[in-house]
Amino acid sequence: MIGTEALEQKVNATCEVFPWYRSLLQHSGPWELEHLPLVTAGILEQFYYSGPPEVDASLSAYSTSGTSSGKRKSIYYSEQDDEHYIGIKTKLFGDWLRGGSIRKALADMGTGHAASTALTIFGRLGLEAQSISFELPVERHIERLESFRPDLLYTMPSILEQIIRASPDPSRYGIKKIILVGEIATPEWRRKMAMLLGIGPEDILDTYGSIEIGTIASYSHELGKYVIADGLYAEGIGTDRLEEGFEPRRIMNKCWC
Repeated sequence: MIGTEALEQKVNATCEVFPWYRSLLQHSGPWELEHLPLVTAGILEQFYYSGPPEVDASLSAYSTSGTSSGKRKSIYYSEQDDEHYIGIKTKLFGDWLRGGSIRKALADMGTGHAASTALTIFGRLGLEAQSISFELPVERHIERLESFRPDLLYTMPSILEQIIRASPDPSRYGIKKIILVGEIATPEWRRKMAMLLGIGPEDILDTYGSIEIGTIASYSHELGKYVIADGLYAEGIGTDRLEEGFEPRRIMNKCWC
């Protein structure tokens, strides 16, 4: 569990960059996680996306594609945040790829932080890397796969589905590994994609994250569940606290006799 002193430093740093956050706090400390406000989608819409934070112009701005919300959103990273983000992903990808024969990687995804940092991460892993814009027609994506022939494809489930549907034989591209980001990929979906690509389900790494936070968790084939990324503290809450109109999930009691 994060210590009181470290939590206070984080709260103060957050208030310095985002003064609106202080207005959400109910008291002045000392802090415990349960005392802090939930930063829901509604709060982000009201405060965060309404304009850049009140700091110097050294921040890097990244925009989403807007495909899920209907409008583009901008997020802001300091140089330190960027380095931390890249470091976490470099270690995660490197640990998963260790011992394999991966030499070339293609980043094929939307916009935002994941797309903007992909080539840097692959470069640090010693891979020859290229990227292609998600805005291009699927035929162009297939042309790049055929010409570059990456061992590793870093993409979103929705983009991978488009490629698979437009390919008579997806296994011909020679892809050995897939790293997913974006929409959640169910085990059944991953098994189907792996079969069509001629690889095993264990050759697909599903990562879960958000445009605001970055990588939150990744699927462990050994454990059969998602594992929270280093440096994050997991907290379970009811959907009724999200202020998004979600109904609490009902638990069905059944006896399998």
